[in-house]
Amino acid sequence: NFFVDGFGLQDVKMQQGKVTIIDRKPYVSHPRVDPSRGIARDLTNLDELRDKLANVSETTSVKLVRLESMPFREQLKLIRETHVLIGNHGAGLTFMFFMQANATVGEFGSDANFMMNEIAKWMPDAKHHLLPGASGIVAKQDMDEIIVPWVKEELSKPLVSPSVASEAA
Repeated sequence: NFFVDGFGLQDVKMQQGKVTIIDRKPYVSHPRVDPSRGIARDLTNLDELRDKLANVSETTSVKLVRLESMPFREQLKLIRETHVLIGNHGAGLTFMFFMQANATVGEFGSDANFMMNEIAKWMPDAKHHLLPGASGIVAKQDMDEIIVPWVKEELSKPLVSPSVASEAA
């Protein structure tokens, strides 16, 4: 991988139980957008989700990050270490290209936003899941009944090497 090798990160290993949640800095995407009506793709309760996921197990670590505030090398290293990457539909999820085999991505969005699912198809070991929640807030019921159990299940799966994962497919 050109970027991974170029930044000297080829030996960075995925950390079992590491969950990274991408938080996006709210921004006005166009001068005609009225920010008083809300910012598109802004989730306001990711702190609550982080806290709930931190209790999945004793070995789970959860980090809420704003990638745009980090140098690219740090972003890439973080993604290489991540076991479960969660974020709202958007460009930040294209980091799935740099994730390790057996890592998984959870995307807040709708069925209409199928781009990340298509990208995951290009990668034999990538797993992509569409999660409930989009603009505004992730419902507490969805956190408790869908997202937390999904993360728990993903983190409980045994990790296998990429060659074994490809042969099993």
